This record gives sequence, structure tokens and C-alpha cells, in this order.
Amino acid sequence: MCVDFRTLNQACPKDTYPLSCIDTMVDHTFRYEVMSFLDAFSGYHQILMAKKDEEKTAFITDFGTYCYNVMPFGLKNASA
Repeated sequence: MCVDFRTLNQACPKDTYPLSCIDTMVDHTFRYEVMSFLDAFSGYHQILMAKKDEEKTAFITDFGTYCYNVMPFGLKNASA
């Protein structure tokens, strides 16, 4: 399933916390024996949505209308 959040993302103000430079982060792992990455799927789907914002993520299916109660992947400021 894919939900199009383009309109919602356009209405949201841009977050002032930019993502770290991935090239620099990977370069800093040089000479380490073990390197791991956090599971992005689990990270996104553990951030609870504010109750007042849940209806903004609503989508319609053949079985009814649903909305997310955790942060869905694809929202503009989800990473912050």
C-alpha cells in the first residue's frame, strides 16, 4: 500500500534540523571491525502521532477509512 503525502508535506513547515551528511558518517566508520545501521522501518513505526494530527494521515480503502496512529514513512519531518 502506498499513501501519497505530497499535499500534506507541502502544507507542513520545513524542519530546521537537517539530516547528517551520510558520506561523512560512513567515512567515520573506517578501521572499525563491526558496523551496523539502525532499522529505519522500526524507527519510523515507533514514533506515536499526536491525536490531533492522526486525521491528517487518513486514507480510504474498500474496507473503510483509516488513519495512522504512528508516524508513517514519507512524511516531511518524520526523521526529526
